[in-house]
Amino acid sequence: MKKFISPFTACALIFGTATTFAFADTTEDVSAAVQLSHENVAAAGEKATALVDKVQTALHRTKGRVNINSADVETLTSIPGIDEKLAEAIAEYRNAKGNITSVEDLLNVEGMSNALLEKIAPLLQI
Repeated sequence: MKKFISPFTACALIFGTATTFAFADTTEDVSAAVQLSHENVAAAGEKATALVDKVQTALHRTKGRVNINSADVETLTSIPGIDEKLAEAIAEYRNAKGNITSVEDLLNVEGMSNALLEKIAPLLQI
């Protein structure tokens, strides 16, 4: 059984920053508006997940410095000059040798150069 809603009835669905206004003639129109709002929520959820990832990355930093012993590969790649391959090599080195005790220990990591180490040393924390 169809229930009719006045053509001038507005259904406002508000989720986060996304707002949808739909003029509903029938319950099917209301259902379509609700579906659209669910899609907005899904998109907002993806943005929220990305934000949480950025916050977790920031938690590894102290005063703008990255703790070389606790940073994951993604955080290491946020350091200028460290690509994913080098970040993975640093993580593997830590797993094999244990915590890094000095910045100079990074010279033992394949792919690390003196020039790069000098550039990034101020960004690192042990």
